[in-house]
Amino acid sequence: METYVVGFTIFDARGLVTPDGQPCDPFILVECCGEEYQTETKIGKQSIVTYNDNFIWTKIQLYPQQFRAASITFSLYARNWFTRNDLIGRASLQLDNVRNRRFHLYAKKWLTITRDNEPAATGAISATVFCLAPGDIAPSVDQQEGIEDAGDENNAGGDDYEDLSKAVLGGSIDQSGGKPHHVFVTIHRVEDLAPGSCPFVTAEFAGSLRMSPSIRTTKDCCCLR
Repeated sequence: METYVVGFTIFDARGLVTPDGQPCDPFILVECCGEEYQTETKIGKQSIVTYNDNFIWTKIQLYPQQFRAASITFSLYARNWFTRNDLIGRASLQLDNVRNRRFHLYAKKWLTITRDNEPAATGAISATVFCLAPGDIAPSVDQQEGIEDAGDENNAGGDDYEDLSKAVLGGSIDQSGGKPHHVFVTIHRVEDLAPGSCPFVTAEFAGSLRMSPSIRTTKDCCCLR
């Protein structure tokens, strides 16, 4: 089992699609490997929400196979005083992809957020995320701000991944000019499974991770959507 360090900074959120189309009181819940962090709740925001909030988990303990499937999730909620909070949208990054990047981080990139099982964008979060294994060098403040990385993405080497704004969002977000594009995956059927298993499927694309619900099998097959 290895001990990993995972840190993040949330800069802004923008273009929130609320249930009633009106400003809300948004906050962001960050979840990673059983750990949680919640930002301050902002009041009466919708088009632009500024957080400038950061946190570091220094003791994320995972086996190698667990690390390959682990992710960090940013969920943006609208506070509701009388019922449960409304989910505006969420986005996930796979930790393994983050660590494999130059400087072991995504630096100040826009993450498109969506509601569960819905492809339409409901906003975007500007964030930096880094992930370190034992022996890795922590990124500097300038690197976390994206300053040193700005001109070097094309020279980062074969193990680096594409810029997140291109790989996940299909380009930089401009809410006034249109919506980002998305990859939509439907899984219809899985066969020849072990009896009594409860399978689920993860779909990973350029640092974005989605997981299906766990489904109990019927004889030798099951259906997932």
